[in-house]
Amino acid sequence: MYSFAVEDVNQALQFGIEHLLHEGVEEQSRIGTVIAAPGPVCIEYLNPQARVLLSAARDANPFFHGMEALWMLAGAKDIEFPVFFNSTYGQFSDDGRTMWDAYGWRWRSFFGWDQLDGIVEELKKNPTSRRCVLSMWNASSSNEEMWTKRCSAPSDDIPILMSPGDSNDFYVATHSGLAVPCNTHAYFSVRGGRLNLTVMNRSNDAIWGCFGANAVQFSMLLEYVAMRVGVPLGSYFQFTNNLHVYTEKFSREKLEQIAYECNTLGRTPELGPALEPGFDEDLMVF
Repeated sequence: MYSFAVEDVNQALQFGIEHLLHEGVEEQSRIGTVIAAPGPVCIEYLNPQARVLLSAARDANPFFHGMEALWMLAGAKDIEFPVFFNSTYGQFSDDGRTMWDAYGWRWRSFFGWDQLDGIVEELKKNPTSRRCVLSMWNASSSNEEMWTKRCSAPSDDIPILMSPGDSNDFYVATHSGLAVPCNTHAYFSVRGGRLNLTVMNRSNDAIWGCFGANAVQFSMLLEYVAMRVGVPLGSYFQFTNNLHVYTEKFSREKLEQIAYECNTLGRTPELGPALEPGFDEDLMVF
């Protein structure tokens, strides 16, 4: 396993690309050729709030990343809001209205209860708890009839069939579902008086996922839970079982350019707190 600690997301992207270029192996995937890390990769973000990518070649959209993270914290699953900031977002929707793999929906209501509320309550009562597991992957029993009905005839007259009893993620993934969670579980723990978050990922595109959207989504999740628990931020750990880049989208020359820019543009400063008490009420109004 390859692991490294970084000050911000730009350094993380630089180190991740360099690892793929120097140690990665070319493989065939379900949707094209990839350069994949030879084993799992773990990254520690020492300053999780420093999450804006600066590389012009990467050309990240920080407004979309930030708004998507807010959409997730609100527990939403509709595509209307994120599509406003990224017109291509809906290409992964099975019914043209919602996202089956929406993380926030899974955090807050998919399993029949608000997992974030439960984790916050546990950490307030027992700061040394090692049982604060956040689930995103659904392993309940599958229901072929529900999934087939939902995908074949979506309309305003048919309810959106999305609940743990409808279909499990393995079934969806192997029956033409467009998206299932890549990040499957996360663990919260207070160490040294600070809240840490470890996110487990089964398969992660380095450019768009790991060091793009995920670095923003889960650092904001960490900040949100820390704010509610009332403890300072610690580290954000990303564990990726399969880190890769798609060679049709990013040549080795383009990857080298991105890594060079991340290294020469400098580090983004650690920001002040973005989330404060009252955030939940403001979020719902927003």
